[in-house]
Amino acid sequence: KREENLQNTPISIAAFSSEALETKRIASIADLGTMVPNLQVSPHPNTGTTVRAMIRGIGEPSAVQTRDNPVAVYVDGVYVGRGQGLANELAELERVEVLRGPQGTLYGRNATAGAINFITKAPELGEFNAQQGFTFGRFNEFRSRTSVNLPVGDTLAFDLAYVINKKDGFVQNRGAGASRFGDVDRKGVRVAALWKPIGEFEARYTYDSTWLEDTSLYVA
Repeated sequence: KREENLQNTPISIAAFSSEALETKRIASIADLGTMVPNLQVSPHPNTGTTVRAMIRGIGEPSAVQTRDNPVAVYVDGVYVGRGQGLANELAELERVEVLRGPQGTLYGRNATAGAINFITKAPELGEFNAQQGFTFGRFNEFRSRTSVNLPVGDTLAFDLAYVINKKDGFVQNRGAGASRFGDVDRKGVRVAALWKPIGEFEARYTYDSTWLEDTSLYVA
C-alpha cells in the first residue's frame, strides 16, 4: 500500500480530497451515494443509524449482526465490520477513497464488491485554529459542528470536535412508540492526539463517541 498517481493505477477508484469533500458537502458514508458511480447507499428501514452500502449491486441489505458485508469499510486502516452506526458524521476527513470491484488481495475476504477508505486528518503541530459551522433547514433541522486544534509545544497537538444534529420527521406515528417516524437526534465528540517527538517517529491516538437517538424510518 503506497501512494500512486490515480491516472496510473489500474483500478476503478474514486478519490475525494478534503477540498472536494467540503465543496460537495460529504460528511459521512451516507453522502457518497450520489457522488460515486455504481455506489448505492441507503438507510436500513428498521434503524436510521444503520447504512447499507452496495457497489455494482453487491452488498448486504440486512442488519443482522452475523452477516458480513461484502463492501469493506475502513477508517484509518481499521476495518469496520458492521453497518450499525455508520450514519454518524464526526471524523475530520482528509480524503475518501472508493475502490470498486473485488479487493481481496489487499483487503481480505470481506471486500468482494469493493472497499471504502476514510482517512482522517491528523492534528496540526504548532498551529492553533478553530472552526464553527451551523446548518438550518425545514422540519426544525439544526446542525452545529465545532472543531478546535490545540498545539502543546512543538511536539504535541490535540484536535477536539463536537457535533449536534437534529431534524424532525414528517410522518406521524399513529401507533405505539415515538410520535414521528424519521426523527434525527445525534450528538458526538471526538478527541485526536498527535505526538511527534523526534525525526520520522510519530504516534496518533483517536477517541470518539456518538449518541444516536433517531427514530425508525417510515416504510410503505
